[in-house]
Amino acid sequence: MKRVFFVLTLLASAFCAAPPAEATLRVVKGEGWAPISGNATAAARERALAAALYDAASRLQSKVRGASQLNTQGRLSEEMSITVAAQLKGYEIIKDGQMGSNWMIVVEAIGEGENEGPCDPNRRVDLDMRHIGIRVAPGIQGHANAAIHEGLARGIEALATGGTYVVADQRFLPPLRGAERNHASSLDYATQVSGALPSQAGYSLSGTIIAEIDRGDYYIAQKTAINVTINLKLRDNFNGVVIANIQEQQVIPGSTTVYGLPRSGFDNLPKVNIAPLFQKVQAALDSVLACKPLRAVVIAKNGNKLVLSAGLDNGVQPGDYFLVNPKGRDSWQILKIEDASAGRAIARPIRPGRQVPVNSLVEMLL
Repeated sequence: MKRVFFVLTLLASAFCAAPPAEATLRVVKGEGWAPISGNATAAARERALAAALYDAASRLQSKVRGASQLNTQGRLSEEMSITVAAQLKGYEIIKDGQMGSNWMIVVEAIGEGENEGPCDPNRRVDLDMRHIGIRVAPGIQGHANAAIHEGLARGIEALATGGTYVVADQRFLPPLRGAERNHASSLDYATQVSGALPSQAGYSLSGTIIAEIDRGDYYIAQKTAINVTINLKLRDNFNGVVIANIQEQQVIPGSTTVYGLPRSGFDNLPKVNIAPLFQKVQAALDSVLACKPLRAVVIAKNGNKLVLSAGLDNGVQPGDYFLVNPKGRDSWQILKIEDASAGRAIARPIRPGRQVPVNSLVEMLL
């Protein structure tokens, strides 16, 4: 008789899918031990280092997988495994030596790991507000047209109250062409003089607002409404990739005309207020940017002190740590914040012999 196995996979996410956790850079410690066989200390040290690196990686991200199998005789067997899924970007040995008959190594490693628990509520990334065009249908005139244009300025002020980002109003710059961060696009004179390019460390928001007339015919009346739609693209300035398309809509009731009667007695001029539209945009931005890493740029250097482009407004506090964007095992450097103002922070490198040039990209560590 052929055996039939029923495999019950323990995946609760199949019923309640959750968004993937954001991966952030973290510093962890790993400890490794290995017995010394005879005088083979070099081999023991190598095994201890491998164990320490594995321990550090497991602290960053581990996945537990389990399954149950039920055979035809009704016997249930269970299997469970743990897989280390993290990749280390660099490490440094902080303790290395013989402990009795074992070799012990402790490393401090840097790598990407999933956030544990809620994101930092005080961390606020930089958001450059770029060109937002307005297209209004010809039938929308007078105060309604003016209110839509004025509503954009008020909406930018409303967005400035977002809890996960700091707004820099750069709407006077040309529309995004995708190459501003490389200084390759044709920018206007004001842009070149002010140097107001999108911050390499932050994000950019651009798009259009479209206002149209929506008419509906009923048995005895015609109702007119104004339909306002906002389409925005959220870009990561570091790589130019669009990370979110935000589209929100608002319907503003307009005039009502009863057939066969004069319009004057039944005309209700619409009071256009698109503030609720930007409240929806703010909620969408908070959702997307809540767990994004806080990045900054080294904008100046004075001896052993570095000036970063983020400060108290971004949630940076003295005692925080930033990682210089690593390009190899020996290139990474950690900066400790010593002082901070509204939009700037003073940092000091803590690893000797690792130079940090101006314009280096740094990322806040948890």
